Amino acid sequence: MENSLYINYCGLGSPSTENWLLTQDIEIQRFYYVLGGTGWYRSPDGTKHNFQKGCVYLFPYNLRHSFHTDMSDPVSHLFYDFLSAPPIIATEPLRIPVAPDSPLHNALMLACQLKSSDYNSETYKTRLDRHMLRLLLDLVHEQMPIPFNTDPIIHNALSIIQRDYATPITVKELARQVGFEENYFIRRFKKVMKQTPYTYLKNYRLFKARNLLLEGVSAEKAAERVGYESASSLTRALNRANI
Repeated sequence: MENSLYINYCGLGSPSTENWLLTQDIEIQRFYYVLGGTGWYRSPDGTKHNFQKGCVYLFPYNLRHSFHTDMSDPVSHLFYDFLSAPPIIATEPLRIPVAPDSPLHNALMLACQLKSSDYNSETYKTRLDRHMLRLLLDLVHEQMPIPFNTDPIIHNALSIIQRDYATPITVKELARQVGFEENYFIRRFKKVMKQTPYTYLKNYRLFKARNLLLEGVSAEKAAERVGYESASSLTRALNRANI
């Protein structure tokens, strides 16, 4: 199944604090390649799992984990926080050992090199990051199948949201486009995504707006580009969501 990808944030380096945790209402999938240092994650039940150097970790959409490091030996990693349609749904994270000189290893080294380089064009950087993540996911999938959700209705709905989020699309219209009655569609979407399509759409718009603001786009322009009526309404929504 063809996947659409939206990268919320990516980078190369070490965390600035000993623990970090996503607190937003919308879950984010995470791709980690551990280069070194001491770090671990805790699963929702509190179990501690140490990161292993030279491994890729892929954290699914439906699970929340906290991430920790020893600040005297901070973990170093290449990471991508991203959304995909369809989403990755699993009972636990995937851990993929990376063999030296394998296609996956070589692609990871290229990704690290690119992330440590400077770009003059933000558009070029965003496009390159997305292509690199797609390549890395394809290579991981060849080694260990990634459990993308196979519900075609959810896939279609997420693709529409990621395409038309800046338009005044309603849940009723979204249900019509995927071919189902509204209440049934909401129940089906919530069963997989653990939130309503309205909440997902709202938070997707806010993530896009936040990234535009971080890139230096004015609040007025950001509001216009993500479908908000005004800069003040966007600012209030961002503050309420703590995004």
